[in-house]
Amino acid sequence: MSLFYHMPTKTKNRANLAAHKTIFITGAATGIGLATAKLLLSEGYNVVIFSLTKPDVKDLEILDVLPNALILQGDITNEKQVKTALQRTIKKFGSLDVLINNAGISQKKLFIDSTSQEWDALISVNIKGTLIVTHEALRYLKKGGLVINIASGSALHAVSHLSIYSLTKAGILNFTQSLDTEIKKDGIRAVAITPGSTQTALFEKASPGKNPLYKPEDIAVVIADTISGKQKPNMHRIVNPFKHLYR
Repeated sequence: MSLFYHMPTKTKNRANLAAHKTIFITGAATGIGLATAKLLLSEGYNVVIFSLTKPDVKDLEILDVLPNALILQGDITNEKQVKTALQRTIKKFGSLDVLINNAGISQKKLFIDSTSQEWDALISVNIKGTLIVTHEALRYLKKGGLVINIASGSALHAVSHLSIYSLTKAGILNFTQSLDTEIKKDGIRAVAITPGSTQTALFEKASPGKNPLYKPEDIAVVIADTISGKQKPNMHRIVNPFKHLYR
């Protein structure tokens, strides 16, 4: 399979909007984040891949030589590393137009069997990490800017054994809605996207043997369409064109 997901010709229209726009994506070394980075890079956006780990060697060899790509390693829960990453983004590309908060962790376990240490880990990454990156990114986002928070279908529908993960993603929905009311006066908007089950390492670990409904490339298309304005959020600032598994 080639580096970039082969999209239908409609992406040519989207590509016209990409000139000089910079997108910062967390957790973009794998899964949905990486698929989104590849698609947006192919359309001409400047893309910053910010992740705890680097993409695998095969992807890294190609991404590293692209003039519109910047690969940065860092932890979204570390304020200093986040500040440095965004400063480097501005230094290289001159602006920030879109933030995609994609990084997250999951855990599949009965709530009664979970521990406070596990709660802390999920809340630290999924909620606090999102807050840290958004707080810093808002220093650079200008009129026309967009914050996209990747939530989950489990934030909308009950899913057994995912109570704490679902709690964090539901929190992301509420944060998105409240944030949007605060920043829209500055011409910046916030939306949440709630993917259905997707073929990622996160899903495979949480649901071994289960067949997901989507590939990361499918979610990447929805994200790209949201950036271009083709895909609109509902009145609650949620983009949810997905089917969902109920368990």
